[in-house]
Amino acid sequence: MDSSGEALHQVVTIPINAPQPVGWLTIGFPMGDPLWQVLGGDANANYAFFARFAGTPWKMHASTFPTEVGDGLLEQFISADSVVPSFDNGHYNYLLNMLPLVRSESLEVIGVMGKSLDEVMGPFDQLQTSLMRWMLASVALSILAVFLLTRLMVGPINTLAHLDTLTGVANRRLLDMSISRLCMQPGGRPFNTFAVLLLDMDDFKQINDTRGHDAGDQVLRIIGRRLKAAVRKSDLIARYGGDEFAVLLHGATRESTRQVMEALMLSLKKPLLVDGREFSVCLSIGAALAPQDGTEAAVLLKNADQAMYAAKRSPQSFVFFDEAGETEEMNSRLSTRRA
Repeated sequence: MDSSGEALHQVVTIPINAPQPVGWLTIGFPMGDPLWQVLGGDANANYAFFARFAGTPWKMHASTFPTEVGDGLLEQFISADSVVPSFDNGHYNYLLNMLPLVRSESLEVIGVMGKSLDEVMGPFDQLQTSLMRWMLASVALSILAVFLLTRLMVGPINTLAHLDTLTGVANRRLLDMSISRLCMQPGGRPFNTFAVLLLDMDDFKQINDTRGHDAGDQVLRIIGRRLKAAVRKSDLIARYGGDEFAVLLHGATRESTRQVMEALMLSLKKPLLVDGREFSVCLSIGAALAPQDGTEAAVLLKNADQAMYAAKRSPQSFVFFDEAGETEEMNSRLSTRRA
């Protein structure tokens, strides 16, 4: 350091051999910021040099640290003659190492090397970010896989569980579930109005007996398609068992139910063509209306079944449950008169 204490110099002395030593070459250069900017960039680190003569305050002669960090380090030297292992002022965060360069009674020179924690942790932060992205991508792919699996596999399985495999209409399980759902009313809300119809094919046994079960199965398929075409999409056609079908009519009144039953009868008025032969099928339909004929699925189905059997013994093709008793009484009177 010069006598004024204003400039710190680096002095390098090397021997001159020819081939024996014939002299010495001494080179000195100021340790200023431009030099250490280059060296610090090559070493990917920051440097600062502090020096003082005995009895004088510390002075910073060169620094590649940001100005705010260099000023903070100088304050530490002035107050404690050293620096702590790290520097953190909320904006800059450095790991530090103090290197004594000259220690004599008249002069002290200290070098401080620092490494930005942001630069040190940068690769790890990038790795953490990449891992987080991979994890989120994995979670997203897992959710997508579950969704596709549910839609492509579980969905069709559930659909098959609720369909009659022969006719393609709903099965009895779905019918029972649908009626029960309509019967479950939260407190204070008016009960759903709907109708349950049971249909029986009067001449179906003869088809099975004379033409075989394969022809009977084809007849059932045709009947299922025609019945489905005769009602609204919001209504439910189900195979109840054997040659019996059921219909669930949402929001039905007595008059709209009557109109649907007439449409169902009309849908089967045209003969069914199976293997080049025509078959005629007659329907007997029983209807139970909710809530007047019942507020439970089992009760409504039982009452519709009772009305259907009353229709079988009646000149009419369909009977409402509340008419079943009158129909039975009328049939009884007719039988008595004939006797």
